[in-house]
Order: sequence, then C-alpha cells, then structure tokens
Amino acid sequence: MDKYQTPDIAHLDAWMWIVQLTYWLLYAASDEVEIYVNEWEKYLPEVKRAKQSTAPKSVAMTRRGAKALFSTFDLNAFKPQPSKNGKGRAKDKEMPKRRWHKPRKKEAIKLKNEQME
Repeated sequence: MDKYQTPDIAHLDAWMWIVQLTYWLLYAASDEVEIYVNEWEKYLPEVKRAKQSTAPKSVAMTRRGAKALFSTFDLNAFKPQPSKNGKGRAKDKEMPKRRWHKPRKKEAIKLKNEQME
C-alpha cells in the first residue's frame, strides 16, 4: 500500500479508503486464517500468545495467513468471459478515403483553440 501513496490532496481520500478497506478485510479474516510462521519464529512469545488466545490476530499475522485462505476462493467468477469474434468487414467493401489535413505547427492550433473559447 505504500506504493499507492500520493502527495496530491485530491487522491488522498481514495488512498485512505483503500487502506481502511484493506485493514477491515484483514480484521475480518483474522478469525478464519491459520497462523503461518517460519520455522525459526514458532518460539517467539507473540506467536505462542496468538496460538493460545481467542482474540483476533495481528494485522501482520493475518496477512501472512491470508494467502492460504484467499487461495481457497472459487475463481470462476473472476475468469474472463469468452467472446465471439466480430463479423469483420464485408467482402469487397471499400472504405471511404480519409480527409487529408495540411500539417500545422502546435502554436497555430493552440492559438486557434484559444480564439474559439
């Protein structure tokens, strides 16, 4: 989530909503996930406390175990739907010629647009 941060105030609200939804999802999933720790972490006091306690797991512990939980979801709803190929252009149909425009400098186009406003 730190890559999505923005210095633009207009986008700050969207970022805050995403962060809040992420933390809510992790909080809601904390009851469902298994505690996943590396072999050398299983003797740490916070891991032992989390295994014995019925309280929700920390955000970090939930995030580690969430991958196993989310992989059990049915992905059929997220698969792209097959589409049929378009008909394409009818055989022997000729397309009209495009209009040719004389090349212009950007300044001339900008001035013309300003005059129209």
